[in-house]
Amino acid sequence: SSDNSFSGNILKSYLIALLLHIIKPYCKNYNAKISPLTAKAVAIINKHFADSNPLTIAAKELNYSPASLSLLFQKDFGKTFKEYLQQYRINHARHLLESTNMKVSAISPAVGYQDQKFFTQIFKEITGQTPAQYRKSQAIPSDIPINAL
Repeated sequence: SSDNSFSGNILKSYLIALLLHIIKPYCKNYNAKISPLTAKAVAIINKHFADSNPLTIAAKELNYSPASLSLLFQKDFGKTFKEYLQQYRINHARHLLESTNMKVSAISPAVGYQDQKFFTQIFKEITGQTPAQYRKSQAIPSDIPINAL
């Protein structure tokens, strides 16, 4: 019985190692460490994500050029600054759609998109749904009694 358990653990370890080997090429910057400068930039950018140009704000605060900071993002995250910012903004929009009754027309500028049509386009590219469809898909069906949750 203990031999079977030991064999099972070895098999499980090999399967996990094989799975990690298979998925590694699909993971951008697998096990990458983020530089301290990038970490500082992320904190500034996350604070100013709804501003019109958070990269410029972070670059100015860190005495770097926006182009250099953008290259650092690419190196540390395996994605462009623009992709990072869009993902951050859309994640914040998702949170607002899930947790508030704010209209999409109010959420759009709150997450840094002055043009609601463009916001909806980016939101759909990232989530596969429009903001309205996303909100509806996250809603608790009204026919489920509250005490059943």
